[in-house]
Amino acid sequence: MKLLHQLLPVASLVIFLMVAGCNKNNPTPNAPLPTIASINPVSGVAGTSVTITGSNFDATASANTVKFNGISATVTSASSTSLVVTAPASGTTGAVTVSTSAGTANGPTFTYTIAAAKDVYVAGFENSASGYLVAKYWKNGTATSITDGSKEAIAYAVFVSGTDVYTAGYEWKTQPGPTNNNIAKYWKNTTATALTDGSNNANATSIFVSGSDVYVAGYESVGTHRFAKYWKNGVSVLLTNGNNDAGAFSIIVSGTDVYVAGYENSNGTSGKNIAKVWKNGVATDLTSAGINAIAASLYLSGADVYVAGYFATNGLGNSAAYWKNGTITVLANGSINTGAQANSIFVSGNDVYVAGSDYDVTNGIANYWKNGARVALTDGGDKTTSNAIAVNGSDVFVAGDYFVGGQIFAAKYWKNGTATPLTNGTYNASALGIFLK
Repeated sequence: MKLLHQLLPVASLVIFLMVAGCNKNNPTPNAPLPTIASINPVSGVAGTSVTITGSNFDATASANTVKFNGISATVTSASSTSLVVTAPASGTTGAVTVSTSAGTANGPTFTYTIAAAKDVYVAGFENSASGYLVAKYWKNGTATSITDGSKEAIAYAVFVSGTDVYTAGYEWKTQPGPTNNNIAKYWKNTTATALTDGSNNANATSIFVSGSDVYVAGYESVGTHRFAKYWKNGVSVLLTNGNNDAGAFSIIVSGTDVYVAGYENSNGTSGKNIAKVWKNGVATDLTSAGINAIAASLYLSGADVYVAGYFATNGLGNSAAYWKNGTITVLANGSINTGAQANSIFVSGNDVYVAGSDYDVTNGIANYWKNGARVALTDGGDKTTSNAIAVNGSDVFVAGDYFVGGQIFAAKYWKNGTATPLTNGTYNASALGIFLK
């Protein structure tokens, strides 16, 4: 009995250690499941920004999987109680769900609506009886002449803010002669603002309006080199120092951040052009010094920076490509006799649209790529080019030009592959920029 009495505490201790050991080895309880309290708005077109309110979301955006009726959506910002997402272009009406490492929450239904018809604005030029190019924009196919044809001019880009139509391009300083230069300009409706004084050749290639501020990207030639630059309300901001040839072709403003895409030569004018993006004047190289490349177009989607352009290596024709946050996706490879260019980019939800052209020795084929898959707009029988792209819901608009009768370029735009002529082929013309409002 005494021995048993002495053993009891030991047995109790063993039992205690076993229990303690079992408790120690239990798995950590799961994190709390996410919940969805509401979504706002509850309906809209593809590309609508939707705020999901609830609890136990992951504060890291990429750690949340959001689906609209089973189709993944892009999460643009996140906190533990709120997610901001973009309704995916391929989504359909149905429940919104949020999944984290802890599990999945089912939310209310988001109803897809048909995108409202928008006005189509196109910028470009048409030759005239005077022999000089006239800068123009078209609204739903109706032309407005920005310049009078007394001096050559081109509008490369268009942006609409409220009821005002802004275009950017150039106009000659004088009639042809040794003192003539291109003056970089933008027009508000048809009223011009000169960005340069005509001392040097200059060009305005892209325009963006943010509130009351007008931003224009372009370049100016000084001596043997071109400076990449942009203008804010007419005040010049240099992006390069003039040691190398450079140019700026696209500009977008987000809050206080100014993004510009273009190129800078690696060695004066004798090296390779390096495709670049500048954010608030700080450059990021998209290509190396051994590749000849151009960054032609920018698009921002949440925190992601998309750039379309083209590059050439080893004497081959241009290859079309786009970059997402610096990572390249090649759309079409160039060869000795063929090539491709990517001229414009637009992002809608999870879908990436790039406008450009394939070409061989004699012909060009206007097309666009959706998520890397090519959609031809012409059959290659005539020389054609697609210069700019914009998307509204499921509708894809592309601006460009094509040969009429094998002699004259005419301006047009395509909506879902169906062409709308902007000029009749009497004079050479081209559609260079597009904007939906």
